Amino acid sequence: MQKALELMMSVPERATDLVYIRNIEQYPGDLNKLGRLYRHDAFLVWEGEQEPTERYIFLFKNKLMLTEKNSSKDPPSYKHYATIRLDKYTIRLVQAEPDMLGLIPNEPGLPEFQIRAKDAQSMEFIRQAWLKDIHEMKERDAPVVTGADVFDDVLRE
Repeated sequence: MQKALELMMSVPERATDLVYIRNIEQYPGDLNKLGRLYRHDAFLVWEGEQEPTERYIFLFKNKLMLTEKNSSKDPPSYKHYATIRLDKYTIRLVQAEPDMLGLIPNEPGLPEFQIRAKDAQSMEFIRQAWLKDIHEMKERDAPVVTGADVFDDVLRE
């Protein structure tokens, strides 16, 4: 009975998530294969040494999708910019900017990213929620994770 109730309660959320997913444009793969949408928010994104750019980021299983939000449409559309596989990156706090997350590549040749929630009032909540979900995802998918101790330290705060 409990599982049936949980399923029924998740239907409206899943329907809303599908609206977001269906409005992602120029994604090179099959949007239907992305799986569950865990979270989405507006961020400022630094790629390497470049100036920050506003991006709308979606968190799917083991993937971050960076997009450009087009609010002139109703509902808004999201132009695909990049997809980051989380298994190829270590996520950690940026020392100089504790509200910022660093995406450090585990392989040479991949770009480095830094992200910070755009909404200053909920920045801390968003950072913690994203870290928690990413950490849980990595723990589930790979029992031995490089940098897991960083997540543990951050989550204890």
